[in-house]
Amino acid sequence: MTRQAELEGRHSQAELGNETELDPTLWHNSYLAAAAVAAFNNKRISTLPAAIRPEHYAWLLGNKPPAVCELVQQGQHLHFTATANGSPITRLRHSAAFLQIETADGKTQWQALQQPLALMPKQSLHIRSDREATVLAWMTRPSWAEVLDQDGYGLYADLKLQGITQRFRWIPPGVFMMGSPESEPGRSSYETQHEVTFRQGYWFADTACSQALWLAVMGENPSTFNEDLNNPVETVNWDDCQQFIKHLNGIIPDLAARLPTEAEWEYACRAGTTTPFSFGDNITTEQVNYNGNYPYNNGKKGEYRQKTVAVKSLSANPWGLYEMHGNVLEWCADWFGDYPTTAVENPTGPTADTAGVVRGGSWDDGGGGVRSADRSRGTPDYRYDDLGFRLALGHSGAASQADGRRAVAGQTAAR
Repeated sequence: MTRQAELEGRHSQAELGNETELDPTLWHNSYLAAAAVAAFNNKRISTLPAAIRPEHYAWLLGNKPPAVCELVQQGQHLHFTATANGSPITRLRHSAAFLQIETADGKTQWQALQQPLALMPKQSLHIRSDREATVLAWMTRPSWAEVLDQDGYGLYADLKLQGITQRFRWIPPGVFMMGSPESEPGRSSYETQHEVTFRQGYWFADTACSQALWLAVMGENPSTFNEDLNNPVETVNWDDCQQFIKHLNGIIPDLAARLPTEAEWEYACRAGTTTPFSFGDNITTEQVNYNGNYPYNNGKKGEYRQKTVAVKSLSANPWGLYEMHGNVLEWCADWFGDYPTTAVENPTGPTADTAGVVRGGSWDDGGGGVRSADRSRGTPDYRYDDLGFRLALGHSGAASQADGRRAVAGQTAAR
């Protein structure tokens, strides 16, 4: 049975009758309104109340496959697009081509996806599709940030410490498929594909922690490839990273720095892509620092640098994150364990194990080892010259104050 037939069957003809005029308050009841629209479309009634427009209830009548729109801020307008250039504010699943927009004062309007939405300062927005809802609010510059701005990759905030700048990118709430499909070459049995939902966005460092930043916080440099302080710090174990984070949060108490969860790491790495790499189906050593003697899936051989390269020296992914593939492996907050087989929200991994998760591959790995879905592990005391980390920040920046200048997504809910 089609959605239209199902809705028509839910209300008898006697309820709708063969009237030429309908009660204008009918639109307050979505199901009745949808049935009214269906009846109108089938010529059972001749007119609709002025408050009812057929496209408003398209999502109740349609039976289209779901799609994803990305919400992007350009100046003081919000654009809804299938593919964003850079990190969107958030992503919203939909089947219909219309959204419902509700302002903080309770006013509601309907918005076609192709139509830009003017943002009003100091106003939060509730945006609903037929499948999801999200809340947009205004963000002030976080207390730890010297700069809050946006560029072609999206929203960013800059942390400065002793003349060193670490940029953090806003990672929007959303849904993605974590792991790899069974058809992906080089995958392992530990990469069971499953749906992950993030209800809140988070800040994520655009590079692995550099030796310069580590030195500024810890006063010493443990790295092997230390000829350039812009190289990522390496030869640090999980416990070393926790000490660094503790010291950094002591210097900047509102920062709430931490290691990312494994799911946060892969979501940011993929940046909306579903291919083995955020760059597509394959990579080159011009894009990624990996062992080019062992290319991925019959790809072309390339350079084997046998060491790290400076952060930001290779291409960024679509959300402005550098060297997510290769260069150094990156510690995550989780213990290593089997993936769930069903959909999950904000997963944090097993509560205990003997080995922690490391992601991304390194300069010493072949092409298959630097895929978005590839997983590695190490005991908390493990150190090596291909192992570093990248910072994430707590969720405190996702909520907002009304006098800010950038729109951000707060919580996203399924419908």
